[in-house]
Amino acid sequence: MRPILEVRDLNRHFGGIQAIRGLNLSVLQGEILGVIGPNGAGKTTLFNVITGFLRPSSGTILFCDRDITGLKPHEVVRLGISRTFQLSILFAELSVLENVFTGFHLAYKTSIWTRLLRARPALAEENKLRDKAEEIIEFTGLQSFRDELAGNLPHGFQRILGVSIALATSPRLMLLDEPLTGMNAEEVDRMLDLIRRIRESGVTVVLVEHNMKAVMDLCERIVVLNYGVKIAEGPPDEIRDNPSVIEAYLGKDESAPA
Repeated sequence: MRPILEVRDLNRHFGGIQAIRGLNLSVLQGEILGVIGPNGAGKTTLFNVITGFLRPSSGTILFCDRDITGLKPHEVVRLGISRTFQLSILFAELSVLENVFTGFHLAYKTSIWTRLLRARPALAEENKLRDKAEEIIEFTGLQSFRDELAGNLPHGFQRILGVSIALATSPRLMLLDEPLTGMNAEEVDRMLDLIRRIRESGVTVVLVEHNMKAVMDLCERIVVLNYGVKIAEGPPDEIRDNPSVIEAYLGKDESAPA
């Protein structure tokens, strides 16, 4: 299976702090890949570098065999990579449908002047995109909240709305940054089901998450970072019993014999 994303010898430092060190990583087409590690391991920094929010200090990022190293965020999105954030970034005073509709801002083919003048081609395109927004909220289970203000949604559905907005960019690869944060068990199950259906629709998923049970149940393959270095990679069963991973999360028992 060909990789859809490759990270080669990636480095990112902030002054004297090396957030990512010599990282090599491949994401295979159609998989759900988990990226885990203790706080400060470099997981969100990795997402920020891939999506253009941060420039790498050195290294190369390839998406569908194209070098995207250092591209701006909107350029990365246009190529087919979308992401969510640890904190939901929503327009609280807009409805669910209107929030999803904002995700299409890079999809317009008509010019800004045509849209401002409300010309017929612009209206036709807008109606087409609204239909797509309706399809997305139905797919993600938000249809009953269609006209609800985003700020009034329960926490779990706000997180799903963030994913819905990311889907509006028609991604080939979706990066989910801690999508289960703050969720109860029912909300977690709902989000995991959605992620599986997103993958089944043809979108490759990379997931950063602290909920280890969810990661182990959801992901076919897991990469473990610690202090910006990849310390393990493999299927869940291998990662669960890996001594380096256990030490990174629990610390080394200094009283144990060497």
